[in-house]
Amino acid sequence: MNDNQLPITTLISDNWKHQLKRTSDLFNLLTDKQRMQEIASGRNRSIYSLVHLTAVHDRKLSLLSLAEQLYPKLDEPFLTQPDKSAATLPTRKELGFSVKWLIPHWIYISNQ
Repeated sequence: MNDNQLPITTLISDNWKHQLKRTSDLFNLLTDKQRMQEIASGRNRSIYSLVHLTAVHDRKLSLLSLAEQLYPKLDEPFLTQPDKSAATLPTRKELGFSVKWLIPHWIYISNQ
């Protein structure tokens, strides 16, 4: 391997981090109104996608025995149920935090 070549694991890791940053940047740009709209006609809402990704990353850490799951209350409404299966999003009281303000949780989980 010469000085210009990187190990494949470094390339994969760097690309993964880049994609997570792009996702975070996109969610940060959306207004509250945009987060509640469908990504495309008949598709998930942006807010559902954000919470779903947060729940997937949170569960991933526990499945890999890297950390305890921080947000297990997200599993039922956002991993096992499709978007709009309930009339409303879970409340702040049910989850312990507001779904609308989940971006800091997403950024924390995705950086683990």
